[in-house]
Amino acid sequence: MKIKKWLVASGILIFGLIGVTQVMESAQDIPFPVRYTTRISTDTSLNSSAVYKVLKDGSDKFDVTLYRTFIDENGEERKFSFGTDADHVAEFHELTALKDTSYKGMYYSASKLPGELIDKLQQIEVQVTSTELPWYIIGSQMWANGILAVVTWSMVLTFLV
Repeated sequence: MKIKKWLVASGILIFGLIGVTQVMESAQDIPFPVRYTTRISTDTSLNSSAVYKVLKDGSDKFDVTLYRTFIDENGEERKFSFGTDADHVAEFHELTALKDTSYKGMYYSASKLPGELIDKLQQIEVQVTSTELPWYIIGSQMWANGILAVVTWSMVLTFLV
């Protein structure tokens, strides 16, 4: 009877640790304090500085902080913020840092982008898709994705036997 209790307790502990590490690992993928992602793309050859100016003006006007990663001329990943970076996560805040980078890509924010800012971007023919990050599915990912799923299911089957 003691062995059964010990096995059940150790199984619960192991699965709990796997769940916690999965959530921590998923949270490290995005280095910003965010809840929303915005994808910006277009089919036209629009000047990047015009898009960055709209984003900077909009983030200042609507008090929204947008974060973006980019690769600098040395091949290093850098962090940039449009607006007030209260958490001091970004390394750059001036638009000159982005002069040689494309505006296409993912932008992150703690709050939803205002409709007026999205409209301004669409007026200059930029396609904007803004969604909330689905943090609620992280726990289920450990049961269905990657090598962690194989390990998890192997442990479940081992404990069942």
